Amino acid sequence: NSGGDEMTINNKSFEADAGPDQELEDFVTSTVFDASLPEGGSGQWLLLSGNGTISDLNDPQALVSDMITGINSFLWTVDYNDCTSEDIVDIIVVNFEPSAGTSQYICADSTKLNARDENGTPQIWSVIEGTGTFEDPNAHDTWVHNVSEGINIFRWTVTLFGATSYDDVIITRVQSHAGEDRIICENHTFLEGNEAEYGYGIWTVTGGSGSITEPTAYNSEITNIGNTNNLYSWTIYTGDCSSTDYVIIYNDAVNADAGEDKSVNVDYVYMTAQVPFFGSEGIWSVISGNGDFIDLNNPSTRVDNLQIGENIF
Repeated sequence: NSGGDEMTINNKSFEADAGPDQELEDFVTSTVFDASLPEGGSGQWLLLSGNGTISDLNDPQALVSDMITGINSFLWTVDYNDCTSEDIVDIIVVNFEPSAGTSQYICADSTKLNARDENGTPQIWSVIEGTGTFEDPNAHDTWVHNVSEGINIFRWTVTLFGATSYDDVIITRVQSHAGEDRIICENHTFLEGNEAEYGYGIWTVTGGSGSITEPTAYNSEITNIGNTNNLYSWTIYTGDCSSTDYVIIYNDAVNADAGEDKSVNVDYVYMTAQVPFFGSEGIWSVISGNGDFIDLNNPSTRVDNLQIGENIF
């Protein structure tokens, strides 16, 4: 038998653990590390990027403070059993507050936004509620179009050195609606504007005639409406702008006038009724007595065969 030899290899390797990455709440600039250290080993912290004041460089649960906005990276180096291992932990600090600008009331579907430029990488607009199309989503003062009626919320999100924060702005679009054009057959009705949720509204007689009972009420009654076309405007005023819409109300009412009563000593008579409005038609009928109309639709027709006494047409 040949002789032999043996060699023993003792693997003392291990993996250092600097703890989980952390993302701190806004404006918080200090925290406690959560690294691990094997019994009998030694460790040391080292700042790689960002900033930070470490309370004890050898403590795996040391307090780190004075960190700056963005990603602050720290190296945890452990010596154990004649071996060395390293791990990195990143701590994200958001020590800034973006401004999306002041809220606006607008009376059109476009406006210019006015966020504060943070020189973020990136910084971007987004729609949270409502609608809007940004000309340049990365520009703090971009124009936004296609803004819907009512409340629209736009968000300005800024990332600085790996830390992200945002602010929202409310853009309220005010739009007046005077109601649908319509035809009525009397000289009064109720208006049908939309209620002024922001600011106040006023009705105005723009063409024709009419007496508006409550000019600031969106559903006011209106009387003394003239015949044919009448134009009314409903304007909503806010502190920044106004919006106006118009409605046409056509009064097609007909006031029949059969003429003056008459006394005759013959059995016929010529009627003297009022001529109907253009596009309308009148017709004669016998209420009591007797009479034969030559032309039932002629306001000045002749009536024959009147009976003696009262005849009502």
